Amino acid sequence: MFLTVFLCVTEADIGHFWHLTDLHLDYTYGGKAESCHNEVTPSQRGMFGSGLCDAPWALINSSVYAMKEIAPDVDFIIWTGDNIFHPRAKTGVLSMDIVLNTLDNITRLLREVFPDVTTYPTFGNHDYFPYAQFPSHDNKIYRHMEITWGVWVNDSNFRKTFRKGGYYSSSIRPGLRLISLNTNMYYTRNRLSLNFTDSDDPAGQFEWFNDTLAAAVRNKEKVIVIAHISPGLKGYEGFLWMYKPFNDMLNRVISRYMESGVIRAMHVGHDHDDEFKIYYDNKGIPRIPVFIAPSVTPWRYKTDQLEFGRSHNPGIRLVSYDRFNGRHLNIIQYYLDLDKANKDSHAQWQLLYKATDVYDIPDVSARSLSNARELMLDSSKKHVQDYYERLTLMGDTSKIDDKCQYSIYCGMRYFDVPGFNKCLDKYYSLAFRPVASSFVIIIVTVIISVLF
Repeated sequence: MFLTVFLCVTEADIGHFWHLTDLHLDYTYGGKAESCHNEVTPSQRGMFGSGLCDAPWALINSSVYAMKEIAPDVDFIIWTGDNIFHPRAKTGVLSMDIVLNTLDNITRLLREVFPDVTTYPTFGNHDYFPYAQFPSHDNKIYRHMEITWGVWVNDSNFRKTFRKGGYYSSSIRPGLRLISLNTNMYYTRNRLSLNFTDSDDPAGQFEWFNDTLAAAVRNKEKVIVIAHISPGLKGYEGFLWMYKPFNDMLNRVISRYMESGVIRAMHVGHDHDDEFKIYYDNKGIPRIPVFIAPSVTPWRYKTDQLEFGRSHNPGIRLVSYDRFNGRHLNIIQYYLDLDKANKDSHAQWQLLYKATDVYDIPDVSARSLSNARELMLDSSKKHVQDYYERLTLMGDTSKIDDKCQYSIYCGMRYFDVPGFNKCLDKYYSLAFRPVASSFVIIIVTVIISVLF
């Protein structure tokens, strides 16, 4: 007697979505250019921007039309905020109306270019007036954008949560859900957050996030999380963007659902760089990838005394994923050679890399990216050097040192300062760490967060 066994192998139903972030439109670029650093003269402002200025409309327009040309039939778009420019003057340049008009104009552009594609937006810390002061209650910007963005979002509770705190959830397709968090409420420049104690939950977002993930588990859904500001430390600089209590609470909610596998990935912006991080569970198993997408604006942050920014080119990102279970398959990064575009008076967006090719991995799951992370400790520094150059979209190709190598490696895994410092202690002396002490972390955080 023979027993015949049939093995059913299901092929992935591959879909794509775009990630657009940190456009920072400077509507004054053709005039006073309020975002440009003082040393930039009008003759140095190219048609598509300058590395020391925020984006002109020509750059933003070309980025969205490039998305349409490269991959017009995407399933959806995620748009993770920061659309208002960095004003050189701190007063009198921006207003509530300017913020709303800018958000409306970019919303209109996306609808015109992708009329049949849902865009899932979230606020950036610059998308408010006064800057970064996102409240935990109903206000003019929440109400206005709830009407403007509500036509995109397929969720009956959108109005309730969005007006309360600028966050929401929506079903992408059966079995796959998107959660959009407003992490700007936890930002170190948000003075309103100082009114909360360590145990408070502004706008009830932590409780809602926990309940939404629990419901997704019960309903056998997978989740993609988007936000503007990432939990954890900024890249290899090693400081927190969020107030520590809020960073800790957000990490606790995420950690609570690691083993369930409900969160497929997290996508954020804010840093302007191209980076990834990985959540590991208590057993050291990689669980959730966090993708930090590079900005459209080429602006770099600096002061008269200090320059933290690195030259970088504008970027747009295409993500491939399995529609059936939300598993992320690839990151496909495009960029614009800004100098060439300005010289030619023509924006030619081009492929920079495919993650599976440059890391020689089968997909961009947490486990695969963890393997890629281990390559960052190679003695020749080739892998980490390549990563650094991609981080700036080939804007900065300067050679990195041991400190930078180890900081990149540790920053990919640890979402808290003690964990980051402990990791660095394995590789070089406490005295030589770039941001080893809490004092230095505080000083650097204050300086950079003023600019971002």
